[in-house]
This record gives sequence, C-alpha cells and structure tokens, in this order.
Amino acid sequence: MVRRGEARRASFTHLCTTLLWLFTCFNELNAVKIVKIVVPEIIQHGVQDAVVLDCDYTYGNNTSGLVVKWFFKNKARPVYQWIVSQKPQDMGILRGRVDLTYRASNDPLKMHRALRIVKPNTDISGDYTCVVSTFMEEDSRTKQMIVFGKLLC
Repeated sequence: MVRRGEARRASFTHLCTTLLWLFTCFNELNAVKIVKIVVPEIIQHGVQDAVVLDCDYTYGNNTSGLVVKWFFKNKARPVYQWIVSQKPQDMGILRGRVDLTYRASNDPLKMHRALRIVKPNTDISGDYTCVVSTFMEEDSRTKQMIVFGKLLC
C-alpha cells in the first residue's frame, strides 16, 4: 500500500512539472522582451547632428497590438510612440525633434523601435524609458542620457 501511494505522488509531481514546463514554453512563445537598450550616457551639445536611442526586443508568435513607446523622465506621457502598421509619432519635449523616417531595422515589427533625435541639446538630458507592449505583455527598460554644454574657461 505504501508503494502505491508513493507512485501516485511521483506521478502527480511529474504531471505538475510537465504542466509547468509546458506553460513556461507557451508563455515564451508569446513573450515580448527587451534584449538591449542603447542610450548614449553622455554627449556634448553641438558636436553631433543627431543621436540614436535604440530599444531592441524579441517577440513571440502573438504580437497583436505591438506598440513601442519612449518616455522621458517621469513616464507620465510618452515622447514617442509607434504602433505597428501606423506612422511613428513624436510628442511632448521631442515634438518636431525626432526623425520619424528613421528605421532601425528592416523587420516590419521592429523598424521604428528607435528614436533619432536631431540636434540634441541640454534640455533633453534625463532618463529615457522604452516600453514595448502587446495586448498580452509588456516590458520596459530605462537609461539616462546627459547632454552637456560647452565649458567656458
């Protein structure tokens, strides 16, 4: 009788482990995950014509509702938004300062993931957060960029 109980527990444990493994695999197929965010840490005003902030991500089979948003400082409102199959939009402090034709990739689900900010100056120093989301999931990463002016000596 003891062996039968042990066998049932072992079977139940094996079933639970298998279900957990399947759930994890299924979840990974639908996952959106940021793999790399590139934001220059420090740049000097007037030296570069433009600066690129990139947010590379992976996505699974279910990419319904894929949206890339960039936030500046407090995250209250996005400064950039790209909804797949629509044109990217610049807003707030970056309105009119982003090259909306810039493409970071030829992949139609990644092409407008990055910001190309034209003529960066000191007022855009701060934390930048990339948020990539679908109807099912969301991932985000933050990095700081400092734009400093010329030193007067």
